[in-house]
Amino acid sequence: MSYSWHHYHANEECRRQSADIVTLPMDDYEITYQRDSAPPERPRSNSKEVSRTTSTPNGAISKVNGKLRIIFSLLVVFFVVTLAVFGVQFHWTSRLNIQDIELRELLVDETRTLKRNLINSAAGSRSCSELRDSHGVSATGHYWTRDPFSGAGRYIYCNFQVYSDIFTCAELSSRYNESEYGYYLLGGATGGFRYCPAVTEIWHDSMDERKATDCEAPDCYSHVPQYSISTDKILKIINGSKQCRQYIKFRCIGAMLLNHAGTRFGSWSSRNGELMTYWGGVPSRRPGLCACGERGSCFYKNQSCNCDNNSLNMTQDEGYLTDKSKLPVSKMAFGDMGDSTESGWHTLGKLECSGAA
Repeated sequence: MSYSWHHYHANEECRRQSADIVTLPMDDYEITYQRDSAPPERPRSNSKEVSRTTSTPNGAISKVNGKLRIIFSLLVVFFVVTLAVFGVQFHWTSRLNIQDIELRELLVDETRTLKRNLINSAAGSRSCSELRDSHGVSATGHYWTRDPFSGAGRYIYCNFQVYSDIFTCAELSSRYNESEYGYYLLGGATGGFRYCPAVTEIWHDSMDERKATDCEAPDCYSHVPQYSISTDKILKIINGSKQCRQYIKFRCIGAMLLNHAGTRFGSWSSRNGELMTYWGGVPSRRPGLCACGERGSCFYKNQSCNCDNNSLNMTQDEGYLTDKSKLPVSKMAFGDMGDSTESGWHTLGKLECSGAA
């Protein structure tokens, strides 16, 4: 706003003249002075001393703004408290849910482990009696078990029905029409399992695995089994049976068996002392062969036996001898075990005969 003390423009309606006083409106201020006196100094704006016309509305707005701030603050506090409460509740609920899930998973894992251990334990059983007594198996069927002498896996048929009035396999077949090869409870629960068709087993004193004494030359180590009955009785059983078999095994590290570059280190002898140079599992009975050589599945394809590879890998040759005219085995012999890195272990199973000649 422009104003001159000697020359000014004023609103005609607002100008009032008097003898000594002139009053002029100037926006929000009124200036009063004597006409003939010097104009007073222009008052300086001072918010503390001068009241503006807008002071009253601004005060009301300030009060409203203050209330709004209080309300907003209360809402923020309520919101924060609500989030805190629900956050804590969600946190503990989540922890409980997670713990519940983890507990369920743990129970499932433990159940699976128990079932797996039961299956593994049952699979490691060696007889129908062990399946029944140690693992509670009672359902008739085929079960994967371990041969009690060789340790090889095999399926056997276990019939857990008790035949109290049956004592022979012939009676079982004629009266109950049972023809499955396997084990049956004949003569009551205390009678034990019998294999039908009937199998006669002749045991000896060294059916568990034994370590051969270290030596180098062919057949330098030998072992002679002692059977539970005399040779004459064994021959009567063999001659009266349709078929007989005997399990034989040699496990080795660096020890050769039958044919390494034309050299033989091991053998077995027939009941008459005849030196035999083929191994178990060889139906052709060709000299110098083991079962893997007969099938073409040896550790090294150009070898006739697994043990003939002469390496430091643990391996073995095994199988059943089935020539009735040669059984039972009277001796086993091995060599090539003179070095500190060479070892051998042998196993000879029971003589088994079945059927009628």
